[in-house]
Amino acid sequence: MTQKMIALPIHNVKLLDDITEIIFDRALKRQNYTHIYAQMCACMINDPKFNKLATDTEITFQKVLLKKCYDVFYTSYRQELNKLKEKMKNDKMVNSYVVIIFCWVQ
Repeated sequence: MTQKMIALPIHNVKLLDDITEIIFDRALKRQNYTHIYAQMCACMINDPKFNKLATDTEITFQKVLLKKCYDVFYTSYRQELNKLKEKMKNDKMVNSYVVIIFCWVQ
């Protein structure tokens, strides 16, 4: 599977983004095979073809993959944080505890 992925002709950033998206999504959905996807990513990162799409660009598979990971996990973190903030607004008892703790810390 890795050799087939490396053999794909990748000529533009959009295609690299799409391939990264597919690998990322499959690794999340098929967690029993994450080691295989990790090995595939390592091979792609070390392959010169994936190091730079063109000589004048700094786009690499590794950077695209890292950005995807950051975006997904940071978005999830922000959503969870916003849910907690909303819950705290609606829960007067929690607000009272937060005020007490805040005053105690200061």
